[in-house]
Amino acid sequence: MVNREKRDLARRLVEKFLACEITNDDFVNDYPCQEKEDRVIIAIYDRLWGFWDDRHTHTLTGTGKHKLNPEATALLERCIAFLNSDFEYEWPPLEWRSLSQALLRLIGFGKIADRRGDEWTQRVRGFGNWEVWPFIREEDLRS
Repeated sequence: MVNREKRDLARRLVEKFLACEITNDDFVNDYPCQEKEDRVIIAIYDRLWGFWDDRHTHTLTGTGKHKLNPEATALLERCIAFLNSDFEYEWPPLEWRSLSQALLRLIGFGKIADRRGDEWTQRVRGFGNWEVWPFIREEDLRS
């Protein structure tokens, strides 16, 4: 089910985060991550989780460790486009984000956390075109 009000709020926040107009704390505090009916809201929050540091307030600046590479920028732009659409979210839940993932990152084992994310990605590749996530089909992205 598409929740237009929550999607619009989430879209505006992703746009502002990408444009470095808000910090990671602003994004996390204002994002509608309690939305249960429109699954893409939580899925995008979960997928973007790796773009902020829970210990430091920052923006996605053009320099430093929070600088986005072209692939990350494209992901955020696709999230914005999906949130602007009326497509239903068709991917399975992003099960690799969990407390254990956070603990692994916190104690310096980010590579293990990344490997778990990669393993999940490999399992779901049969559901659709992962390169256009959160869309499931390239033609949906292009429309």
